[in-house]
Amino acid sequence: MRILFVIIPAVRYFILRICWNCLEDWGGIALFGAGSDCNLLLNELYKNDMENLVAYIFDKDINRAGSKYRGYDIFYPTKLKLEKTKAVFISSTRFAEEIYAYLTELNVKSVYKITDYVTETEE
Repeated sequence: MRILFVIIPAVRYFILRICWNCLEDWGGIALFGAGSDCNLLLNELYKNDMENLVAYIFDKDINRAGSKYRGYDIFYPTKLKLEKTKAVFISSTRFAEEIYAYLTELNVKSVYKITDYVTETEE
């Protein structure tokens, strides 16, 4: 049995609205967590011609820094880089709480956990 995480349609609008606000303010968004859950957000952004809003993809695994994920560079999350983004989406279901605590400790504003916007389905 495999558990899939699916973005709830009503929440899809909310996520895209946040991204649209970032576009209007000329700020980029960051996705934190370069794993399989990151695909959910990237797919939604691509479907809505908003993939160019992604300024950074962060991963706390220093060994992933400098590599690529779906064409995007992966960066280690420094305070300076985090401050440059308009919103940070935690695109990890497994480490969401740990990442959220880390971002809160750094006083990062506008943090959204994908776990708040998805539902589990079984395949």
